[in-house]
Order: sequence, then C-alpha cells, then structure tokens
Amino acid sequence: MIQQSKRPNFKVSHVLRLILNTALILLAVTLSVLLGKEIFHFIHFSIFNRGIETHYKILESILVFFLYFEFIAMIVKYFQENYHFPLRYFLYIGITA
Repeated sequence: MIQQSKRPNFKVSHVLRLILNTALILLAVTLSVLLGKEIFHFIHFSIFNRGIETHYKILESILVFFLYFEFIAMIVKYFQENYHFPLRYFLYIGITA
C-alpha cells in the first residue's frame, strides 16, 4: 500500500522535472542568442566608435557578456551535476554583478 501512494508523487516530480529541464533548455538557447548579440555589439562599438562614451559602452557590453556566459555555464553545470545547481556558481554571478 505504501508503494502505491508514492507512485503519484513520483509521476508529479517527474513531470515537474521535465518542465524545469525544458524551461532551462529554452532559457539557455535564449541566453546564447543574446550572448551572440552582445558579441556583435562589442565588435561594432570597438571598431566603429571612438570617444569616452564608447569606452563605457564597451565596459557595459563586457559585463553583460560575462553575466550571460555565467548563466549559461550554470545551466550546463546543472545538467552535468545530475540536476543540481552548485551554490558557488550563484556566488560567481553575484560577484560579477
């Protein structure tokens, strides 16, 4: 009897994990596209613009690039670590931000 009551919980947790994994894959794809966009903006600003404002835009672009990169790395690590987010990656993102 106890095993029968645990089965619905297993199914619910399995469905929720599937939804979470799908959402994380979609988030990783979106972040990868935005990362590519930041690379394009970084190259564009560094080649075609000059002046002090350009330096601030480049620094801002580098910071956003690293934030996107860290979030993508955290999602990859989630799948490598058997569906677990290591706490140190949250700390890395917090330090970068």
